[in-house]
Amino acid sequence: MDNYYYRPPGVDVNADGGENRKIDYAALNALNYMEKAKHERREIRRLGNIIGLAGTAYVIVQIISVLLIRSSSVLYDKFMNSVIFQDAFAAIAVEVFALLVPFSIVALVCKKNYETSIIPSKPLPFSKIILWVFFGVFCCLCGDYLITILTSLFDSIGHSLEVPDYPKPDSALAVLIVVVCNSVIPAICEEFSLRCCTLGLLKKYGKAFGVVAVSILFGLLHGNMVQFVFATVIGLILGYITVKTDSIVPAVLIHGLNNGISVISDASAYFFGEETQDYISYYMMMFLLAAGVISLAILALKGQFKREKTETEFVPYKNSFGKKLASFFFVPGMIFPFLYLGFSIVSSIG
Repeated sequence: MDNYYYRPPGVDVNADGGENRKIDYAALNALNYMEKAKHERREIRRLGNIIGLAGTAYVIVQIISVLLIRSSSVLYDKFMNSVIFQDAFAAIAVEVFALLVPFSIVALVCKKNYETSIIPSKPLPFSKIILWVFFGVFCCLCGDYLITILTSLFDSIGHSLEVPDYPKPDSALAVLIVVVCNSVIPAICEEFSLRCCTLGLLKKYGKAFGVVAVSILFGLLHGNMVQFVFATVIGLILGYITVKTDSIVPAVLIHGLNNGISVISDASAYFFGEETQDYISYYMMMFLLAAGVISLAILALKGQFKREKTETEFVPYKNSFGKKLASFFFVPGMIFPFLYLGFSIVSSIG
């Protein structure tokens, strides 16, 4: 049994007077690994609390914005009757002050925790960007079909899924504002806040954990069942592409184009009429589906979806995927945003 005990070279285990002591280095290593696992969970819980506070700020700023609008009959009438005012106010209040500012503060507070640049900016060939963007938009279209199926399932059991009713542009200026406020600003603010600031903090504890945790958070922030499901699924795609390419550019373009599809449809209806809008929407969808399938095939043939082989050492007492998620979400800082947004999501089921 003496072979079970590892004796480092040059170490005299009988140097204290001849007593035959046996040091169980395997047990010491196991304790060390267990302590490292506990330390990792503590770090994840700390980040969960900080990011949860940003989620709390996201909710509170929106509540204050709603109260501000309702407190003034002039602002309320303007908000209800002006597409330009409604979109601009929502973009500034939600995307900038509720989302971008709190998560930027998180990045500032936790700047020492980033192992890489906050903004993934690896240079990519234009051709590769195009392939990933069309693949991502294709996934978004598939997500739309998933939502259609989900809505039908709820209808079949006597429930409806409520979604926000967005105003249609009624002028050329309104079209421009809608494009900027619904496509450009959300794509930049949401991707920076979630795929840069948040994913950048969490991926050091496992890329899969980081992508999934951020995707769930991304879904929760949308506050209704339809967008929760869609944003969570698409968040997985956007996170995967960001980690895979080490660049935020494809995710921003995918996000902007996905939001822009409905904007283009509304703009077509304003400029050319509803009949022409149907043709434009149909051919646009056919083009995006075809481009997406082709991009998927090319990326697969080039081996872009293959998992990178890394030499990993077997580590006992390693934190499981579930433990990491639990450590991130089940913390005091997450309680308020989790309950509030969760209630909003459930309330959207009619």
